Parts: sequence; C-alpha cells; structure tokens
Amino acid sequence: MTTIKVFHNTIEVSGATLENHIATTVVQNDRILEIFKKSKGKPMTPREVWRIDKKATELTSVRRAINNLTMIGLLKKSEFKKVETAGAQNFCWILQAATIQKTIFDKY
Repeated sequence: MTTIKVFHNTIEVSGATLENHIATTVVQNDRILEIFKKSKGKPMTPREVWRIDKKATELTSVRRAINNLTMIGLLKKSEFKKVETAGAQNFCWILQAATIQKTIFDKY
C-alpha cells in the first residue's frame, strides 16, 4: 500500500475527527490505486472507477483520490476521452509507466 496522506480539510475539522477523515482518505487512495493496477493499463474515467469501487460512496471521493494519485505521479491523465452520462466526454486516467513496473517487480 502507498499510504497517501492527502486530505483537503475544507470543512475545517480538527482532532479525532480530522484523524478519522485522514484515515478514510488513505484507504480510499489505496483502493483507487489498486483498481488501476488491476485494470492492466486500461484507461478509465473517474465514473468507471466509481462503478468498480462499491465502497466509495461519493464520486467526488474517487475524483479526489485520482487527483491525489496524479499529483504524486502514480497516475497520469491521458488524452483519451470517453462519452458517458448525458453525452459528456470525460478524460481517462492510466497508471504511470513507473507504477506499472513497480507493480510487476513487487510480485517477485
């Protein structure tokens, strides 16, 4: 697991509540990264990831996790788009090449 500790404290919580939100964010980030690892290089939109991740209750949480993983270089926003709900085109994300290599070598 990567243990990415990024929580955007826009609701201005503190103490134990903040720690709980951070812990939840770490778990969500790790789950989203695992979905991308299992996708075997398939480009996916946040909505596609959300449909796979039954534990993520909010699409915004999936988007936040994808953004966090992109910021630290584990995911990459592709130029590829898919048409989704209401005919809107959405960008896809993929694993960075280095992340794919690490995933392969971690097995051995």
